[in-house]
Amino acid sequence: MKFIYVILLLPIFGFGQNKIEVPENSHSFPSYYTLSNFYADEITLSDELLIEYSEIVIEGLVIETSSFYENEHIFSKMIIKDSLGVSHSIKLSGGNFENHGSFNSGELYLNKGEYGIFYLKKNTTGEWIPSCGTQSFKSLKPLIFYKCINSSASLSSPWANGNADEYITITGDGFGQDQGSGYVSFDNGSGYYDSNIAQTFDYSVWNENEISVKVPQAFSNRVKIITNSGNVIETTDSLHIGYNLEADASGVYGHNHLHNQVDGGHKFYLNTSLFSILERKEAVERTLDDFVCKTGINITLSEEETNLGDNLGDGINTISFQSEDNILSLGTVGICYSNWASCIYAGETFYYVNEMDVVINSNIDYDFGTGNPSGSLAKFSYVLMHELGHAFRLGHVNELGESMYPSVTNMPSNSWYERDTISHFDRLGVIHALNKASSFSFSACGLSNMVPLIQDCENNVSLQGNQTIDLNLGWNIFSTFIIPQDPDLEAVFSSIIENIIIVKDNLGNAYIPSFNFNGVGEINYQYGYDVKTSISSELILEGQIVEPENSPIIISQGWNTISYLRNLDADLVLVFQDIIEDIIIIKDNMGAAYIPMFDYNGIGDMTPGKGYNVKSSNQVALQYISNDSSY
Repeated sequence: MKFIYVILLLPIFGFGQNKIEVPENSHSFPSYYTLSNFYADEITLSDELLIEYSEIVIEGLVIETSSFYENEHIFSKMIIKDSLGVSHSIKLSGGNFENHGSFNSGELYLNKGEYGIFYLKKNTTGEWIPSCGTQSFKSLKPLIFYKCINSSASLSSPWANGNADEYITITGDGFGQDQGSGYVSFDNGSGYYDSNIAQTFDYSVWNENEISVKVPQAFSNRVKIITNSGNVIETTDSLHIGYNLEADASGVYGHNHLHNQVDGGHKFYLNTSLFSILERKEAVERTLDDFVCKTGINITLSEEETNLGDNLGDGINTISFQSEDNILSLGTVGICYSNWASCIYAGETFYYVNEMDVVINSNIDYDFGTGNPSGSLAKFSYVLMHELGHAFRLGHVNELGESMYPSVTNMPSNSWYERDTISHFDRLGVIHALNKASSFSFSACGLSNMVPLIQDCENNVSLQGNQTIDLNLGWNIFSTFIIPQDPDLEAVFSSIIENIIIVKDNLGNAYIPSFNFNGVGEINYQYGYDVKTSISSELILEGQIVEPENSPIIISQGWNTISYLRNLDADLVLVFQDIIEDIIIIKDNMGAAYIPMFDYNGIGDMTPGKGYNVKSSNQVALQYISNDSSY
């Protein structure tokens, strides 16, 4: 019988270890090490399971951290102290030194001062380690309360990307003429950034009515402004984060660059457990090819197998199942290890990745094919796609339907398992990482730029085509499944510009040709638009055809105007069947309605070219099926 010692409330009793001296090489982990919500790929565990899979549970305070080498691999020591003054040493995989380090996306990295509940077990050599990855700690830090004031603070854009050199502007009142000790904070997945980090963000403007700040890694949520006088102002609208780029040890806005490691890029080797079974090997090849075809990222797969796996430090990039010597923590579906290093030349420090190992939990039952997996199987290519996203410098986002959504085997909708390609924003994020890898000017230490890899992607990319949309006299709600070469709204309507009175988006922004005013900007295929015409007109759009099965529509809580992306009519009830419990009402351009609670469909079929007003009780993702399939 297994006995679990649970030590929670004060007074806290020790494990019977001797007191440990603080190491001389104590340090702090870089901020992105500790922001585990952006990297850890886990299924949430209950308190009961955390206790069941732990040998001891203790309440304590982190007093020191340090990193060290053992058998040519980097590890870390985290020392926690209980109320009796007894210190306990916790061993962690990975760590960091001044100019190099090793990062494990599923490890529990905490810095000095963190206080809470620790769930621990012993490894095969008798050392204490976290029992369940990043879930092995629950903070007991007291919450900080701010004095809230009313404000109409709003964002310049509803979408942005984290750590991607993008600024947002917040307008309103009461911000204070000077920043002083004020700061803007974003959701970091487990709360909001504290002042120590948020005050280091890049602020280009701060005055009474406007703040401009560079967006760090963040989750979609409202943005908070804490003024110099201590007031907190929350934006009335949420900022949606499309993708996050990973950061590095140099600071919030740094990057560990991909580069020309071999043959213009990085090469991965398949472990024998994946290489030797055809369906597994084909699933890896198919997934990697999709990344290359959709982004140009220069990542290749060796034609030779390897018996190496998650042995980070051997200099070989690998994709493998977990090994018997390194079983992934309970609830962890996959991890991405990475070794990073730095080179200093002419006063510039350049950070880069020199090894990546992707490890997947082999204790899960996988479907290695395409399309919707059979039964209750998890889709292997989707899990691998997510972990490769980490390797290609992507962090998590909490936008439903994106490939980098944190929970990769317990998705909110099984229909998302059908996706066999990376999602829209993740594609843009990898391209951003590629652009950095292929354009940096640093040339010391043998480093050189990645060379984009162009492959024949005929089977993976959308075809070019056109769509004709009939616009009636007066008001219309329209949408398109075309991505025009020039998406600017003025270019989109150029052929019928004399017939257009006004175009409005879901947020009320307007394009008014008669005033030469475009407050909408570019057309987005995810949205529907209201347009008022002076006469009936034909709008013809040419460009890339959107793949509906690979383009989930994010429906926010409340009212939305959405697009219809298929090229054939489909029964509206069947289209929304997977998310029907969240839908309050759907209306078309004529005011006809679909009301699920009354089982009433006055709309009938959804039609290409039309847009629809949808009111939802929660944020959900609408996933269309392919044009070749039928509901």
